[in-house]
Amino acid sequence: MEAEKKKQSGIDTSTPSTSPELHGPMPYAEAARSPRREIGPRPRRATVSTIPVPEEGHLAVTEGAIRNNFTVDVLKRNGQDFKGTLKRAEAFLSIFIGALGFPKEEFDGAILGFKGNPTVMFKTKSKFNIDERFAGLATFNYSKNVKTETGEVQTHTYECSIRGVRVPGEGAARANSRYTWVKIEGAEYQVPPAMIKKWLLQYGDLMTDLSEELEELEVSSDEEKELYTGTEMPTGVYSVQMLIKKPIPQFLPMDGKRIKVYHRGIKRICQNCFCSGHYRVNCSQERVDWMDYVDYFILESGFDEEMFGKWVHRVNDWRITNGQTHEENKRFVNQSKEAEKAKKILLAESRDSITKTLEEQATASSMVEEGEDTVTVVESDEWEDANPPAEGTESENGGGVVEKMSLAVENMSVEELERELSIRKKGRPSHEDRKERALKKKELDKKKSSTAE
Repeated sequence: MEAEKKKQSGIDTSTPSTSPELHGPMPYAEAARSPRREIGPRPRRATVSTIPVPEEGHLAVTEGAIRNNFTVDVLKRNGQDFKGTLKRAEAFLSIFIGALGFPKEEFDGAILGFKGNPTVMFKTKSKFNIDERFAGLATFNYSKNVKTETGEVQTHTYECSIRGVRVPGEGAARANSRYTWVKIEGAEYQVPPAMIKKWLLQYGDLMTDLSEELEELEVSSDEEKELYTGTEMPTGVYSVQMLIKKPIPQFLPMDGKRIKVYHRGIKRICQNCFCSGHYRVNCSQERVDWMDYVDYFILESGFDEEMFGKWVHRVNDWRITNGQTHEENKRFVNQSKEAEKAKKILLAESRDSITKTLEEQATASSMVEEGEDTVTVVESDEWEDANPPAEGTESENGGGVVEKMSLAVENMSVEELERELSIRKKGRPSHEDRKERALKKKELDKKKSSTAE
């Protein structure tokens, strides 16, 4: 009887339907195991309209606290970690205008992203001081009403934070704890700020401008307190908040000065032998000469000589009288590089496996990525939209895309390959993850090229 009713209603019971509308969201593991759908090419999405790109004033500019852009992290929804998606229209209406109170005329673009949670980078038409504009708004909430399938209206509350806002009274600490405050001691007003930034950029991205720490003025009487109220005591100690991408050594031979670096979680090294794992009071090794450390640092880092200042001339003199130690340093650096090279070769098979998987994803007519509670189908030509092939390369059947992805995998460092393998043990990386990685690499290359100039 039930089967007859279904036939009368026009539902074919002979073949189970795979429509997500009838069966609800498909689990990610099941979607990853599903065979590729054989469908024709999907037409590219057309934009509503276009506007001309101005020659000047179009780029996002960040000059410390003065900027024409800011990034919002959408962290939680209804008290739970939020890993869903965010639409550009919702970001504009609910966050830019609704929660932050910007006039619509100031809106100049929004870039959506995902870094474990949805992010949106807003660009404004004029520059502003991010600390003053968002005083008291480093963290904020906004609400959105959503109609369910039953017609019931539910209110979702989203918890957000703005990156880069320094909160007064908290040592200028930022609300976003994913970045690290780095302290630089020993410059003593003899190292240009541009050189300090150049060094730090070798280890990550600078999320704030360089600032000098102040010390509280201690007075012994009420008369002195009244006389010197408001006097600031600069210390020559600098600090900056960073997105650290590779470990920063605690001692840096920066521009002729011996610089000490401190940040939470830094690997501390012994000031006697310059090795990690113990402190000078517990060191049983013979004392290592500072110039020996500088010699090894120059060989291992590969930095431009001009970054080391007077240390270059002094280390050249040191090498004349310490030739054997210099050769040992060279040999050790070469051994380390050979070990990394061997490790990279060892990972070649895994790299080939990764490339093969990427090729299957690129040539497939559709790719599946996991959303918060829905499954989104991402067509292969959407990947090409975000990663267009280089001029003169073939893109038929995803050839250009495959070539580009293979090149990206080939250029991965050992650490990046191991990270990729770790991700793949948990599951295939999403389209958004790959797009985000490509964006980060592009931004880093741009920063390095501008620094080199």
